[in-house]
Amino acid sequence: MSRWHLSRPDEIRISPLDGGAAVFNPLSWETHILLPEAARVLEALQAGHAGLDALEAAFAAAGSPEAGDAGGRRAALLALLEDLQELGLVTAEHEPADASL
Repeated sequence: MSRWHLSRPDEIRISPLDGGAAVFNPLSWETHILLPEAARVLEALQAGHAGLDALEAAFAAAGSPEAGDAGGRRAALLALLEDLQELGLVTAEHEPADASL
């Protein structure tokens, strides 16, 4: 299981933009225009919600086309998080597997 965080929470700027958002990336000095699903996920991370369940709820609340199917929604969320990670906007913190199993 992973927990996700904004890469540079004090430097990333998220500005609402017609349902989505414009996000300033301090690593590349680029501004990215995000769809509503991605904007809601970044806003949830900014509010401190790092677990996949909370992020999935934010993703679904944005009206994602995959919102009706739990498996499709989780897969689409993970793909989105990977894309945001490639941009340098988010990082994953992998929790160690339980050694007692």
